[in-house]
Amino acid sequence: IKLDDSGLKLKGDIEATDSLTIDVTGDLSLDPSGNDIRFKVNGVEYGKFKDDSDDFAIFSSIQDKDILFKGNDGGSTIEALKLDMSDSGWAHFNSGIAVGNASSTSTFSGGVQIHNSSAGYSVISGDGNGGVYSANGDVQFYTNNSVYAINFYSANKGTKRIAISDDGNVAFGDFTPSATPPADYRSIEI
Repeated sequence: IKLDDSGLKLKGDIEATDSLTIDVTGDLSLDPSGNDIRFKVNGVEYGKFKDDSDDFAIFSSIQDKDILFKGNDGGSTIEALKLDMSDSGWAHFNSGIAVGNASSTSTFSGGVQIHNSSAGYSVISGDGNGGVYSANGDVQFYTNNSVYAINFYSANKGTKRIAISDDGNVAFGDFTPSATPPADYRSIEI
């Protein structure tokens, strides 16, 4: 231990036989030249903070152990988010996900799956007026509004190719679904 005008300097370990409190009137700064701030229990490292090429990295050091985000919700401890390290960091959110910028675009390298494990079905829905529903092996396209049809478009929603109205009429091409086909209709054989 060395105390000079620049402050207190320590070399080696600090060992306390009971709890240790560091209480400062200002900010507390941790400035390791080795880039790592390590957390251990009985000498075993379970996590660390790291300067990773100027990125702030949070590590779960024990193999396949997750990173948990917990908090106090109305007096009860909840697990808000779990990052599953045994499954390539798969994120498990306890509740919903809110995206602040409605005009933003999300890109997924793989497929997108939304699954309700308790109800046993999957739903992908845009504005709540319709979507894709899957249950018991069936895949269903649906609309919640009788005014609108289920439409199938070409690339980038350029041209409507198939339209199915709420009453079950089907139109191919640019026609409107109707029980009476137009004179220049396109037929399909089933």
